[in-house]
Amino acid sequence: MIDRTETQGVSDQKQRAQLETILKRAERIREHAAALQAREGHRVYFRPTTTGVDMLSLADERPLQGRVNIKNLAAVVADFEAEYQRWCVAAPAERVSAEKRLQAWLIRHALPQGRSLTQLGALLGAPLRFVTDDLPVPYMGKRLASDLLALQGAQPVVLEVCRARGAGLERVHAYASVMERHPEHYSKIYSALLGEPVTLEPRAQRWLLWPEGAAPEAPGAAEGVRVIAYRRHLDDYVFSLER
Repeated sequence: MIDRTETQGVSDQKQRAQLETILKRAERIREHAAALQAREGHRVYFRPTTTGVDMLSLADERPLQGRVNIKNLAAVVADFEAEYQRWCVAAPAERVSAEKRLQAWLIRHALPQGRSLTQLGALLGAPLRFVTDDLPVPYMGKRLASDLLALQGAQPVVLEVCRARGAGLERVHAYASVMERHPEHYSKIYSALLGEPVTLEPRAQRWLLWPEGAAPEAPGAAEGVRVIAYRRHLDDYVFSLER
């Protein structure tokens, strides 16, 4: 079981080193791909990683699949259409999970709207902006990542997209606890990806997206966590606030 409050087994120094590496990739995206991302955000997404930059499809039939670990991002951007067709259209599709499809849907709708996660923000009456996804850190000897990272005001938001009710609780608490230990590093990554100065508040919000209509969780199971129910409707999703 993941400990919600401790990061035993992995030092803060190792986490900071990995976040500094990701920051360099985020700055590379800002330098070489920001204009392309703004123009083509309805179909492609650039993600910073520890080993390079990923160029990922946002299409419903192959969500978050594409070319990974790009080292020469400027070259890919210069030949974008050919690269996109090769890696995000013609490449064999991988197995698609319901969670990845929803994750890609949220990103696909956010990027063309200035990164606004409009449907989720409307539930609380406060703007919510998408920042990045699957940003990994070492945690207790393992890899830990969050499905989505967002920003509401100056407060970071950790979102987990789950296929079943009750899932994701340990991970959302664990990742939020890491963010709260390194607010300066995450502030720099947020700033690079958003293209504006960001100083994050030290407390991270925890959000779970659970499927609608399933059996309710045990009382108190998601204490301290925002729970959003979702359901698929034709090619879109419908969301409702549970707590």
